[in-house]
Amino acid sequence: MALSVAISAVLLVALYSRIDLRAVAEVLRSSNPGWVVVSVGMIVPLIVLIAIRFRMTAPMGSLDSFGEALRLTLVANALNLFLPSKLGDLVKSFFVAKRSRTTGSVAVAVIVYERLSDLFGLISFCLVGWLISGSMVTSVPSLTWLALAAVLAIIIMLISSVRAADLLIGCIKRLLPSRKLKTVRDLAEGWPSLHRALRGRRWRIALLSLFLWFLHLTQIWLFTLAISAPVPLTVCFSLTALALLIGQIPFTFGGIGARDIALVTLLSGYIGAEAAAAVAILAMSRALLPPLAALLIIRPYLSFALEEAIRWKRKL
Repeated sequence: MALSVAISAVLLVALYSRIDLRAVAEVLRSSNPGWVVVSVGMIVPLIVLIAIRFRMTAPMGSLDSFGEALRLTLVANALNLFLPSKLGDLVKSFFVAKRSRTTGSVAVAVIVYERLSDLFGLISFCLVGWLISGSMVTSVPSLTWLALAAVLAIIIMLISSVRAADLLIGCIKRLLPSRKLKTVRDLAEGWPSLHRALRGRRWRIALLSLFLWFLHLTQIWLFTLAISAPVPLTVCFSLTALALLIGQIPFTFGGIGARDIALVTLLSGYIGAEAAAAVAILAMSRALLPPLAALLIIRPYLSFALEEAIRWKRKL
């Protein structure tokens, strides 16, 4: 936790030492209150939809209710602030496995599938925005978009094909034959098992992921409207999707710092550095408000997880 906070703090200091903070404050003071409320308020339906997708991805019967999926989603959001690479999401795997007959490998595969679905939606909007407004997006090298297209093709194959899942497991078994790596192989077995359990739900999860990221990016665009510095919609989708992708880099406090630098760097050519910094500050609400809501419900989940960890340690 201390390391992630320190890294985010260093990145923020490096960013805002080069920007006129008074100008940023003035941009925020003159923002449109109505648009601020609407844009920040979109966090609520976004969290609800993420919980719906989580329940849709988890094996049938592994979650008692939508309420349980929503609570676990909020708890995972809170833990993701402090743990690198969004490892807080593993709490969802833990409770799915503990409260149902779902194997640990399938429960972990659920989180991996969600993560890949997020990347599918995010990269898709990166590329669609670039294809529509490529001549207006000149701050990013063309090679970046080609690399993203290649990554997207791999992700589509991974989340849509049972045959690809079986092939992947076969490769893992051949590449990691050591007995010491049996745990890794066992975890990997959950991937094709989840694919077979999902069946026709895969395309619905993909569509929901696209809709989710449409709302995520619309929210960022509304932030630009709130500060009266609108960016063309397709340009905003392409650049902010890329910035949010960069914000997935691990070891920062909820992506804060890395995402801010990316947003300011990419948007400053269209709305100026101070206005872009104001957008980045508004975007912090996306990372901070859901964990604050989770504080009301997180204690019993952490207590249960700690008790299980102690029980497991005693068995060693």
